[in-house]
Amino acid sequence: MQKSNGFSYMEVLMATLLFFTIIILLLPLSSLLMKEQLVLQERRTIAYKLHDKLQSNLWNDLQHEQSTFLLENSQTEVMFDFETDQRILTGCAQWVNINHRQEEYCLHGKSPK
Repeated sequence: MQKSNGFSYMEVLMATLLFFTIIILLLPLSSLLMKEQLVLQERRTIAYKLHDKLQSNLWNDLQHEQSTFLLENSQTEVMFDFETDQRILTGCAQWVNINHRQEEYCLHGKSPK
């Protein structure tokens, strides 16, 4: 019974070490996951806007157009570029995401006429 103090001290030391190891691993991981979630949300919003603009350009028969807009939640500037090649309208969106990486997303549509 006299030597049980050293054993409980080792238990506390190991538990503390395990606790801090878990915290050191989980905090950066959760931060990375939240950032990537924002990147995916931004990409999805831009894809929806590009789709709507592509449909509008298809029905209004706009051949070449360039436009820019700002996303509502962030101050991300997105540039749309539309080109026609043999009745196929290609719309591309280009922007710099939250992680400061250049991204491009393109959609294609066939003219109904």
